Amino acid sequence: MGPSWKRTAFLTISGLVLTSSAFFYWFGLDEPLDPIAQQLINQATPTTQTSNAYLYLLGINAAADEDPLTVGKQIFASIQQGEKLYFQGKQEFTYQAYPASKALPLPNGDLFCSIAKQANCLASLFAADVNTIKATLTQHATLLQRYKFFIKQDDYQTLSQPQSNEPSNNLVYLTKAESLLILESILYSKQGETIKALALLKSSLDLNRQRLKQSDNLIQKIIYKTYISNLIDSIYLTLKIDNKLNFIIEPLTIEELSLEKPIAREFAFLATSIKYMTSEMKLQALDNKDTNQYRVISGMYLLYKSNITINANILFYQPIQQIHKVKPENLVSYKASQNRAAYKALNKIKLQNLVGTILNKLEKPDFYSYAERLFDTNAKIQLFNQLQNPTTDLNMIISQPANFYNKIDKWQLSDDKKRICLRSPIQNKIDVNCLPLTFD
Repeated sequence: MGPSWKRTAFLTISGLVLTSSAFFYWFGLDEPLDPIAQQLINQATPTTQTSNAYLYLLGINAAADEDPLTVGKQIFASIQQGEKLYFQGKQEFTYQAYPASKALPLPNGDLFCSIAKQANCLASLFAADVNTIKATLTQHATLLQRYKFFIKQDDYQTLSQPQSNEPSNNLVYLTKAESLLILESILYSKQGETIKALALLKSSLDLNRQRLKQSDNLIQKIIYKTYISNLIDSIYLTLKIDNKLNFIIEPLTIEELSLEKPIAREFAFLATSIKYMTSEMKLQALDNKDTNQYRVISGMYLLYKSNITINANILFYQPIQQIHKVKPENLVSYKASQNRAAYKALNKIKLQNLVGTILNKLEKPDFYSYAERLFDTNAKIQLFNQLQNPTTDLNMIISQPANFYNKIDKWQLSDDKKRICLRSPIQNKIDVNCLPLTFD
């Protein structure tokens, strides 16, 4: 045996080393972020650092002797600092919230029941004692005044960067304040000022529709939709006090129905979580002083690729952005067809992204049910306007198809005949879209 065998062995070993190196190099490579994914993320990125409405809402729970806008600016400065450290991978996102011990008292009690969730809530408010309503409005006058100021602001844009732990933005205070406004309208009605009550409700309805159109956050979008539905219910019962008055509501527009901005933000939430997942896990391992966990996470790059994981989600999110263009009768079939393509992409296995594939198989939110709630509002508006027509009575309406989601479903009276409801096909429930008929 001469030098040739050594040369052969050397070449063989060198080939194996090069092949293994090339394999591990390929295995460790991520793919570029899809331009569509980048576009969705860009849509959710704040285009300004100035929105007094956003800052005011951050501070709306400030003590009565403090200015909500000033407090909001202080909280936002803390949010920006927390975001800076988070995106640098130095710590998990945290910020300094307003102290709960100083916060404006949050209204509670029977007068703040959920109109959307409790069938007899609105009737109980109309039956409430006048003096009790007056005392409640006096006690929480600061919150109601702040709500009326906020709802008139037209520059709302979420200024925080999209990520899963972003501040909730005091939405619970908005909900309580909206209840206060409805109580104020009921007080006017009880005092014989029905026209004043309707003017207050209509003004709030119009302003909430503007906020609905402006919403870039999914939770806010649905909350404003709920306020609008509650206001429609309140207007209907107020009109029953003086049946000589007439009231027509225009359907939600394409812009009001649109989920384009909120879904872009949801996608950006997801992309940020995927991109920074290993950084967060490393920080947790360091906090726990777990060196073994840290090593395992550091080696995850071989089986986890953030861009591949993000790109696989495009077909799940992008079609929801176009939902406002879908006719109500096509909503169910649109969901079925789009989800088939979406889950095919999500379930596609790539060896270099086994961890990402597992993550993408986790249960996802049903965004179509959120979209359906917006469509439900237009169904309720359609019913409301029909009931305002003197040539149309309730028996006529329940005897024929609603002609909204399909040609079969009808508006149905509840068992106690106090509400009329239409089944929502995606949620497959009969009691989520109802109009109260009586004060009882």
